[in-house]
Amino acid sequence: MVDCSVATIYNGMRTDIGSTIALVTASDANWYQRVVFDLTFFMIITTMLMNIISGVIIDTFGMLRDSGAERAVYMSQRTFIASLERGEVNKEARKRGTTGSGYHYIQDERHRVWNYMNFIFYLKSKDETDFVGPETRMKRAIDNEDVTWLPIGTCALYQQPVSD
Repeated sequence: MVDCSVATIYNGMRTDIGSTIALVTASDANWYQRVVFDLTFFMIITTMLMNIISGVIIDTFGMLRDSGAERAVYMSQRTFIASLERGEVNKEARKRGTTGSGYHYIQDERHRVWNYMNFIFYLKSKDETDFVGPETRMKRAIDNEDVTWLPIGTCALYQQPVSD
């Protein structure tokens, strides 16, 4: 029975299983065993395993969609460079008399992501013998994947005096 199952799976994956296995008619002695085997094989392989594989694929895409949605919510609620909460930034901006959204002030005017990327590419393309002191330190930090040179957890808005 094991040889029959292995042969059926092997040949069924490569070619049409109906043309590979021997034809059995109702008058043959092993007709009932063959019907039970064929139907069991069909139910297990075709129905159950394909449903399990489809379920795994669907669950994987669902997890990817959920993690993407979580990331989008996180990115909409925190500044990208400083990783400050949107509500806290807006509250600090109101304390300091800033009109408009403190979040957009930091995100769009003070911590422009493309300016940071431009600086990193500038350092990577510049000859190290032409670096000035801070550039050498920052290039070394970038090469070591050290982010201490970034204003994480702070910004210029937080440095301003509070309005009365």
